[in-house]
Amino acid sequence: MHAPAEDVERRIGRWAQVAAIDAQSCRVEMDAGQPQWPLFALGVVRAPFDIETAPAELHAMLDDWSERFAAAAASRSR
Repeated sequence: MHAPAEDVERRIGRWAQVAAIDAQSCRVEMDAGQPQWPLFALGVVRAPFDIETAPAELHAMLDDWSERFAAAAASRSR
């Protein structure tokens, strides 16, 4: 995550392991039975992020959600 570890820990620490990389970034690890839970958590943090390792199902869900959220955002401006 491109956010300080203490900020991320405060938002999702109960559901993830958060380790500082430097003052402005951290690594988040989650074990979840359903791919939507890590995506919910990433959204709650409200910071940019990169996904290093995840099941294909999570990437597929991220693609799907991204398309639907982008379409909703675009319809708002019409």
